[in-house]
Amino acid sequence: MVLPPTLARVPRFADTTMVGKVSRMFGEAEVLVLEVQPFPLHGVTYYDVKVAFRDRSVSEARLGPESVPEGLQPGDKVLAMRAGNMIVSLRRPDG
Repeated sequence: MVLPPTLARVPRFADTTMVGKVSRMFGEAEVLVLEVQPFPLHGVTYYDVKVAFRDRSVSEARLGPESVPEGLQPGDKVLAMRAGNMIVSLRRPDG
């Protein structure tokens, strides 16, 4: 099968809907912290956090102390690192 020249140059993976899905599952996004609940477990403080993304979706995560910026409070804007559609860490933006 011979494709027209305009289609022959488009890679098969150029489906923008797939790119959008992958970018929501992996990478960093700015979020607004809604709730922060610290709790001790075996002498270490962990955090249950609830955040809102720009599209108004809300996500919750249970994170260790190495994954939460010091002094995190509701109302803070931070960057959420996602892997496999799960929040794995929060950090303050540089600057």
